[in-house]
Formats: sequence, C-alpha cells, structure tokens
Amino acid sequence: MTKNRIAIIDADGLLFAAALQGQTSCDGVAMEMRPVGKSLANFYQRVDEVMEAVDAEECYLCFSDRRNFRYDILPSYKGQRKSSERPLQLDELRGLVSEDSPHRVFLIKTLEADDVCGIMADTLRKAGRETVVVSPDKDLLQVPGLLYTGKGKVTEVTEETAERWHMMQTLQGDTCDNYKGLPGWGAAKAGVLMDLIVNLPTVEKWQFIISAFEASGFTEEDCLVQARVSRILRLSDWDAKEKKIRQWNFPA
Repeated sequence: MTKNRIAIIDADGLLFAAALQGQTSCDGVAMEMRPVGKSLANFYQRVDEVMEAVDAEECYLCFSDRRNFRYDILPSYKGQRKSSERPLQLDELRGLVSEDSPHRVFLIKTLEADDVCGIMADTLRKAGRETVVVSPDKDLLQVPGLLYTGKGKVTEVTEETAERWHMMQTLQGDTCDNYKGLPGWGAAKAGVLMDLIVNLPTVEKWQFIISAFEASGFTEEDCLVQARVSRILRLSDWDAKEKKIRQWNFPA
C-alpha cells in the first residue's frame, strides 16, 4: 500500500450493489431477502477490493443526502428516477455503515456523494495529503487530482481537464441526471468548441459558452443554471464554517 494514500470513495454505488445482491427479484419486485449481515459483509468486501485496486492505506466513505441542493436550482433534476428502483435493504445498510464502520463516513446535508468526494479530496490535497477519488461517475473528472473509475489505472486529472469537463457538461448536459444542457450539443460538438478555445483565458472561454446558449435562443441565466447543476463542488464552493454552499458564478 502507498503510505498515507487515502481513497475518497463514492460509496453510494457500492452500497447499492451490495443491497441489490442481497435480494432476488421477479419483474422488479423483491421476492427473497438474504440476511442483512451478509449484505453488509459484501459491501465491506467491495470497499476492500477498491482500496487494494488503488493501493490506499485508508479510505473515506462518502454518501449522498436525500435532499439535494440542485433541486432548488433545477426542480426537474433527477426527476426521471423512481424510488421503486431502490433495493429494500439499502436504507438499513446505510444506517449500519453510518453507525459503526471501520472507515470514516461522510454525509453532508444537501450534498451528493460526488460533491462530498470533491470537497474532501480538494481539502486533503491542498493540505499535502495524497488522495485518489474512486467513482464510476465521469462527473468527477471535474475534480483535480487522482481518479479511479474502476477501469484501468489511476489517472491524474489536471486543472485544465477539470475546467474543460465542467464546460463540456454545461454544454451537453446529462440525461442520467435530467439536466439537458444545450439542445443539439453532444460530446462531439462540445469537444470541437473546447478545442477551438483551449488557449483562451477562462473568462473568455465562458463567454463563448454563454454565446452558444444565446445563439440557440437561451439566456445567460439559462447557461448559469446548467453550469451550477453540473458543477461538482470543491473546497472553494463550500463554506465549512457555515455549512453552506457558495453558489458557482461565471468568472469575472
């Protein structure tokens, strides 16, 4: 293991998988439940496997709060997801992990696990600690530092890559999270624009993105909504003392 390396784990997915494996279903209806203790052991086995894969000495488990601040920015955010998709053991398992875990557990009011990962990784990195964020979610490409998506090796996300990905997400949106970005702008088209403006200062890059929205009949405010919803929080976006989000704004 790499001495002092901390794995910052988006634990929602690991817990969901363990809970899902703890039941058998027919047509989406749970038919038989395995003992919750076995599902809990399954979860910790998955955590151990992740720590080994990223060569981490310790880990932080990050979970999502049920109330997400993005709903206040865009009420339709994740509106297509159904509560019936949740495995029956999920809430009980999360309670057990929160109450008594061998690892540090983090859940911050109104934040998603991605945001908690971003804030924790950014905080520790700036304090001189080595961290690797573990998440299959491409949104974590917005957070500078080491990232492991479960495929291949640990990769480094530069400040430039993180900036580019936030802009890309603002343009193309994310159908999984139900924010639409700019209609007609997929990854390829957004990537072409990003390549054209790659050498410009950040302020000017955002002006091009705002102009793309306006050229399609939208407003600067529409662009800002998409940018705020897509933004994965970092230390600069979070007031730890007040426990409040600093809403992202276009750079001046």
